[in-house]
Amino acid sequence: MFNFVKQNGDIKTSISSSDKGFKIEKGVDIISLYVGLTDKDENRQLITKEVAKEVLKTICITKNMGYTIYEAEGAHKDTLNILHTEATLVLELDDLGKEELMKISDEICNRLNIQSIFIVKKKGESYYHFFK
Repeated sequence: MFNFVKQNGDIKTSISSSDKGFKIEKGVDIISLYVGLTDKDENRQLITKEVAKEVLKTICITKNMGYTIYEAEGAHKDTLNILHTEATLVLELDDLGKEELMKISDEICNRLNIQSIFIVKKKGESYYHFFK
């Protein structure tokens, strides 16, 4: 059984879990937030990855949002064109409007005292498998 749902202007197609044991959603925005952990005032990492993960998890849980967090290493150029590497957490979310995304990004920057977040938004499909 296929269900068609319009959300945020996109059409989503889903197969109900009772029919096939999984659900497919098309037209889903997959959003990756690359959160570097360099403190904006000290220009070095002051917070551990573990503490930063807890901050991200708390924000997502408070907002009742599904999420995935994983560790990475990133690099960026500063205003003097000098390359800096830093510990990075990647927070993956789906189907968030721009306003909500900006609120969450502002909250993350404020709580972790970081300058910016690199955000990548991709159109995609998500699949949920339900064990029967």
